[in-house]
Amino acid sequence: MRVPGVVGAAVLAVACGGGSKPEPGAPASGPEATCVAVADKVKKLARKRDEAVDRLHEVFVERCERDGWSAEFKACVMGTESLDKPKRCKELLSGLQREALDRGIQDAEFGSADTACHEYVRVVKKLGSCPNYTKEMVDQYVQTAEYYVQEYDRADTKEARQYALQSCEDMLRSFQYTLSSCNGP
Repeated sequence: MRVPGVVGAAVLAVACGGGSKPEPGAPASGPEATCVAVADKVKKLARKRDEAVDRLHEVFVERCERDGWSAEFKACVMGTESLDKPKRCKELLSGLQREALDRGIQDAEFGSADTACHEYVRVVKKLGSCPNYTKEMVDQYVQTAEYYVQEYDRADTKEARQYALQSCEDMLRSFQYTLSSCNGP
């Protein structure tokens, strides 16, 4: 996994590890941290404000809520004091939770099929107003975009995910050009 700059350092410190192993079963001090608090902590550790950090924040909130991260994992993240003293919190997640988090982090870096392919669907639907495109044609283009979203989600390698994403981005550019010529300057 390659995540740029300070974002990468925050992810590596909190999620991936290095440094000392977390204490299994160590009680969290105080009430259990919320998913938003955990994401805020990761964002604070990044000490940088840009779109990638904002997307990373969203990834941590979403994965935490969807995957039901344990209080132990959340306490580990909350206990991370700096990028210079990383914890190995990720070891506290199940294999499926780690995979989902890794995929989300990759999406934060590269963009997600959701963004590119859904924009493609939005643009394609506008082609319905062009006289040269029938509803059936537009529906077929929408199905193609949905296929690439599924391929992206099922991909088990970085290369396969990038291929699906690139396909949506290429189609998006093509149809943006088509739409602009259809609607005139």
